[in-house]
Amino acid sequence: MEDIELLIDSGDGEGTGSDGSQEDLQDQVPPPDTDNILLDMDNIPLGVDDILLDPGNTEMLPGEDSEDETSSELTDEEPDVVGDWDPVTVENRQLPSNLEVGCVWDPDDYSCAFDAVFMAFYSMYGRSDQIWRNTWKGESPQWNVPLGNLFDLLLSIATNNYSPREHSSWFSRCRDIFRDQVTESNPGIFRRGRYFDPVSDILQRVLGGSNAEPLARQNLVCPGCGAEKHDARLSLSYLCLPFNLNPLRQNRDPDVLPLQLVLARYLQRYSTEPGLPYQQCHVCQAVLQVRSLHLLETSWTWFELKAGERLVLPSLEIRYSLLDAHQTYTLQAIIYLGAGHFTTRMRKGPNTWWNYDGMRQFGKPRLEVITTEEELIRCDDRGATFLIYCRGNCNN
Repeated sequence: MEDIELLIDSGDGEGTGSDGSQEDLQDQVPPPDTDNILLDMDNIPLGVDDILLDPGNTEMLPGEDSEDETSSELTDEEPDVVGDWDPVTVENRQLPSNLEVGCVWDPDDYSCAFDAVFMAFYSMYGRSDQIWRNTWKGESPQWNVPLGNLFDLLLSIATNNYSPREHSSWFSRCRDIFRDQVTESNPGIFRRGRYFDPVSDILQRVLGGSNAEPLARQNLVCPGCGAEKHDARLSLSYLCLPFNLNPLRQNRDPDVLPLQLVLARYLQRYSTEPGLPYQQCHVCQAVLQVRSLHLLETSWTWFELKAGERLVLPSLEIRYSLLDAHQTYTLQAIIYLGAGHFTTRMRKGPNTWWNYDGMRQFGKPRLEVITTEEELIRCDDRGATFLIYCRGNCNN
């Protein structure tokens, strides 16, 4: 990932978000539709030995039949990558237009956080070209290379003559392989059983590691002593927290602001104003000045809306005005939270979305037509919590 210097359009922090922790969720999860839930793991038509770290070698996923098992006492330890990662060129299989099945929610080992993330990226991966896929894998190879291999496997069997139950079993088993890898990295955060896993921590790993998140970086200078700071970090994932949003409001603003407008105002503000933790020089205590503002260029990004604070309207497109180009990110997936359960909408076309709930019909998504951004704020009885955007060649 490389820094891109930002040029703010004149036209127009850090925080803690609702990541699915127990205090954000209700104690009870709605009972599943038991007639449609498949949990017979003995009939899963997929063996762990079929999943390789890289299609070109026989290195297993970390934690799967490895002689050097990671100790459960270790926390936030990234799995080792064998050698230098080299993008693997494989056939660019596209996601079938009819997304027949998905992961099935596990009521004994709550899986909805992983269901939502897995299905969101499966949809993005299946609709993207090989350039985007290789870029995405290279940004976080220790997580996205094996995850991409799982997606390639699912895409390769999409046209096979499996029953819906068998096909859902493939999805659920692949999800569990990914979940096992994430859980092994920090068993204290990702607990097995009837616990709620934090979606934001899963997204961090897919973005670039256990501490990765969407960031803006300021280069600061002290006008008094000349001291410089080149890595003042401002979180972009929690733009919508009330204490960040209120200073960005202007007269006659509606109660709910489009994300594109919030982002433009946020970046405009911090192109001239130091972030709160970095306002004073650590040498002479003078007020620091902003020399430049930068963004990390990534293949995708996300924004989190705090549960209960639906103050931001999902924008179908967000634009960063850069010195050498105009980068555009398109909304590709939304993760919803309500009644202690995560679900996902995945974009199929300009006005069509797949509505996925692992509790419903073997995880089979249903197709919806959505013509306004206001309709995306809620899905059934749940509110939009994570907005996932894709840059570049992720097709609409």
